[in-house]
Amino acid sequence: MDIDSPHPEESDEILKENVWRDGPYLVLRRKKTQLPDRCILCNAPAEGKRLSFRVRDPHAILEQANVKVGLCPYHRSREVWAQLRGWILMLAGLGMLALADLLRTNGIPYLETFAACVGVLLIIAGGVYRRVRPKLLTAKRIERQFVWLENIHPDYLAEFRDVAIEFES
Repeated sequence: MDIDSPHPEESDEILKENVWRDGPYLVLRRKKTQLPDRCILCNAPAEGKRLSFRVRDPHAILEQANVKVGLCPYHRSREVWAQLRGWILMLAGLGMLALADLLRTNGIPYLETFAACVGVLLIIAGGVYRRVRPKLLTAKRIERQFVWLENIHPDYLAEFRDVAIEFES
């Protein structure tokens, strides 16, 4: 497995030290862990493309980690479009607010109020959608040095050694 190193055997050793599985979870070090160039959701080739995700610990509200993972073209496209939907809703809301301002300057007060209300609702809907939409990648647990990721494809997990370790919290 080549992870951008002129010496693949060194890359394999670094990967083994930084990534393993704990049953159905992928465990990795939080700092600069490079994962294999495959989709974590279906194990298809990622073609060198990676996306960064901010995952949050479900048990600690403020605990979060940034991870960069490979995604196949299908899952990458799905994630990008999901992110764009929220932004498009918010931009449409801003457009409606601009329309409300235009209607106000042309002396159409009832449509101005309607357009302003729709604009505010679209902005709120876009923000809520971006927050609550189903996430492709979620964390089961986050500690100071490690992240436990869930919903990883079993074939992807099979490449890593299975270590049942209890870390100090």
